[in-house]
Amino acid sequence: MAQDETSRLQLLDRFLPEDSDFAGRSSELHKHLQHNQQKLAKALSDYDDLKAEVERLPKLEEQVQGFQNLGIQEKLAKTSLLARERQIAQRSNEEVQHLRDGLTALNDNLPDLTFLSDKALDGLPDADQLRPIRVILDRLQQSFTKHLRAMEEELAEGDQQIRTQLALWQQALQRNELELEKALRSLPAMAGKSGQEVGTAYQRLMQEIERIKPMKSRLSNFESLRDNLRQERRNLLAGLSDLRNQRTQALQKAAKKLNKRLEGKLKVDIVPEADRTPLKRFLMDCRLEGIGEKRLAWIDEQEILNPLSLAQDIQKGAATLQVDWGFTPTMAEALAKLQPSQIMALEALELDHRVDIFLNVAHGKVEPVFRALNRLSTGQQCTAILHMLLLENADPLIMDQPEDNLDNAFIADRIVTELRDAKTSRQFLFATHNANIPVFGDAEWIGVFTASENQGSLGFEAQGSIDVPVIRDQVASILEGGRDAFIQRKEKYEF
Repeated sequence: MAQDETSRLQLLDRFLPEDSDFAGRSSELHKHLQHNQQKLAKALSDYDDLKAEVERLPKLEEQVQGFQNLGIQEKLAKTSLLARERQIAQRSNEEVQHLRDGLTALNDNLPDLTFLSDKALDGLPDADQLRPIRVILDRLQQSFTKHLRAMEEELAEGDQQIRTQLALWQQALQRNELELEKALRSLPAMAGKSGQEVGTAYQRLMQEIERIKPMKSRLSNFESLRDNLRQERRNLLAGLSDLRNQRTQALQKAAKKLNKRLEGKLKVDIVPEADRTPLKRFLMDCRLEGIGEKRLAWIDEQEILNPLSLAQDIQKGAATLQVDWGFTPTMAEALAKLQPSQIMALEALELDHRVDIFLNVAHGKVEPVFRALNRLSTGQQCTAILHMLLLENADPLIMDQPEDNLDNAFIADRIVTELRDAKTSRQFLFATHNANIPVFGDAEWIGVFTASENQGSLGFEAQGSIDVPVIRDQVASILEGGRDAFIQRKEKYEF
């Protein structure tokens, strides 16, 4: 725990309010952000494709003007109209497919009542209150299923009617196309091409124009969808930012409370978003051109670094990155080439806080001397963590041979005092060869294990309170420093 940043954060969580569900709310926001990212990425891609097609329209219409100057338009006037008819027929089939997809989705989302089966409810103390929910959901499932079947039948009938009508349209289309064929054959040769070749080129051009024209209105719809999704994303990111700030404030408040309780023993500081490892890992995974691990040293050099701010500046371009962040041209250009999906992932990236722990290493001195956890010995690190574990904690604490890492003097002078105070409200279990903990801690129960033929044994006569004579004698004779511990206990507590 002393050497793992995540464990230290979890340890500090013990001092947060019980109704603080940061992990749950954060997970929910990230899930919504991921869903938004998928929809927004598709909307941006579709918008770009539509925009590229619509931008071709002026040039295509300019080419049509050239054909009109040759007098072709009058003879092939139906070309654009028939092309428009084809678009309408295709759109009709697409709309039917949309309805079919909607019914399939509805069918897939009908309630699954397995979670409320008799087997699932068996043995639950409040099963009688939950069974009516199954009845309600079952009624809804049957009702929706009935309406779904009716809609499926209606859709099948409507689909057949549309197919019949499209078949009639197809016959009419063929008659009109035959007329166009005659018109094509009557066209004179132009610019080194036969009349039919010129007419066919004109037909293709008109068909392409009629295919693209409806996209202009769809482009406006996609712009609206894109803007709505971007606003939704801004709201979600703002919510996530607020949640992070609340988390930071709660941790800082918990650290302040902890420092007050452990005044003179321990100090805890929260450094927000200090762990830059997730950002380094993210950028390495992006495989930026010409950017290796050494070129990411700037991440640790930034005094304040927020992934959302970085993502926003990346969207502004390489020049902004060079001016505002001091990036080299190579780094700025590489970051500016990140894909929209990568930038959105960067927006939601979270950097972990760092918990700095300082232990007072001045034993018995008036002025405390605090030293950072990474500058302490293993034993001192464990001492610092144990201070936090002993405070405001109702959970049992199990320790295996704490004397391996804890200083004897520290055990006797500081840890044992806290054990004596806390043992009335929680349980401590120690496996130890050292007498200080059971003797100074006034152990309620001691079990003295002995070994015989590689087997451990614990007889009834080897169990009891610290003040049971036979137990006291065994502790004094078997445990390291046992007799000295009893003498010091007598001197200190007059026991």
